[in-house]
Amino acid sequence: MSEKKNPHQDLVVMVDRLWMFVRYSLIEPILEIYRGASTGSLPVVACWIVGITLSGALLFHIDDTLLRFFGSHPILIGRIRGVLGIVLLFSGFLGWAFFRVGLRERIKKKLKAVFINASLETKLKETPEFVVDVPLDEFTRKLRLRGRGLPVQAYKDARNYIEAGLNVSLAKIENPSGNREYVDIVYTTEKMPDLWLLDNFLGYKDFSFPIGLSLRGEITASFKVLPHFLIAGESGGGKSTFIRMLVTVILINNQDVEIYFIDFKRGMENQVFEGFDRMTLIDDAKEACAKLQSINSILDSRMKAFRNAKARNLEMYNSRPSRKGPKEKRIIVVVDEVSEMVPTMGNPNNSDLGHANSIMNRIARMGRAVGINLVIGVQKPDAKNLDTVIKANTPGVVCFPVSHFNQSMVVLGNGRAAELNSEIKGRAIWKQGADFIEVQTPLLTEKEVYEARERITKYWEPRTSRETAKETNALSEKEAPAS
Repeated sequence: MSEKKNPHQDLVVMVDRLWMFVRYSLIEPILEIYRGASTGSLPVVACWIVGITLSGALLFHIDDTLLRFFGSHPILIGRIRGVLGIVLLFSGFLGWAFFRVGLRERIKKKLKAVFINASLETKLKETPEFVVDVPLDEFTRKLRLRGRGLPVQAYKDARNYIEAGLNVSLAKIENPSGNREYVDIVYTTEKMPDLWLLDNFLGYKDFSFPIGLSLRGEITASFKVLPHFLIAGESGGGKSTFIRMLVTVILINNQDVEIYFIDFKRGMENQVFEGFDRMTLIDDAKEACAKLQSINSILDSRMKAFRNAKARNLEMYNSRPSRKGPKEKRIIVVVDEVSEMVPTMGNPNNSDLGHANSIMNRIARMGRAVGINLVIGVQKPDAKNLDTVIKANTPGVVCFPVSHFNQSMVVLGNGRAAELNSEIKGRAIWKQGADFIEVQTPLLTEKEVYEARERITKYWEPRTSRETAKETNALSEKEAPAS
């Protein structure tokens, strides 16, 4: 006996098919256009060019053959032509949207297969739902999923399966801003090294130093191009290690420089840098304020001397034949933790610290032209311990991982540093202008710092000693009796 056909079941199937048609032909394309416009991935100019080109073709009546199917009534033909013109005008956007819908469905199928293989399924056999995939930079993207109640740790445990299934390298897996409904997976299609040992640190001349390795290759910076640098990041991320590397590379490769290292913590830098010529370590608030006042006076005298010599920078001034005396050295002020220079309630040095901050502010604004540079380190960046004027005048920024989105916003203007994998030591975001590049910063070990100091002692005898020796030899030759 044949089963009776259920009319209600047929109705459900018909409604379901109608809904699928409306969803994929209207709702999903509109949503894709909205997402593209909000994320900046929608190629607006290209879409308009395609639409204007196709709609402009109607001027040549290429649609006449099509319109004959609708009769010869001029009003009807005019209306159809108007609708067709509007459709063609927006055809670029529609085509892009339909392409994105198809791409999204392919991504969903791919992800579902990967998640099943990685055992990322709920008890109801539901896999994580694809939400969006957006670019963070040229090589890095962020995939957002609706987690279906699966904890972040489940994704971390399945990391190897996800990387193998998608053929990517995962940088970070987390709930966005503590929202447990979603999971963000930051990934790259290229592999960046997790460690870069800087074994050749003698090749950085002319006040340059390495920033890090990116997927584009090595990135370097120079105090001649970028006068001031901001180094940010939480404890253990690599901030102090990077500053130690920077100072060592500058000292060993450049003789005409003086570095003043301010660190009230009396950290390891006070030990590894002891004995370096042209390096002054400062671990006392009053001493730091006095030294900054001295540098402020040097800034004033240099500005006057440079103006009289019509010199726009340090190199131009030192090359002036009319200049007398020894060459002016580049001065670099390094503050390992700038929050220690901020006046706080009950601090007996508040008046001195306030004056010191105003001097650093002045150096940030005016130091470039006279060869006085700043390197500012900050562990927990916020509006209280990071002066807005200093920040605005530090064009080079290296930001290591931070735990809060707001801290990344203060330093970079976006949340990139909060998306870094803090488990990879030395990983950072390099910001110069509008570029944000993920880098693996170089590691210079404590042993290599000591070796650098020995090389400086051996090959770069202090200038005053050489000049004294030359004068002594010249005097001896002059006084020696003729043979």
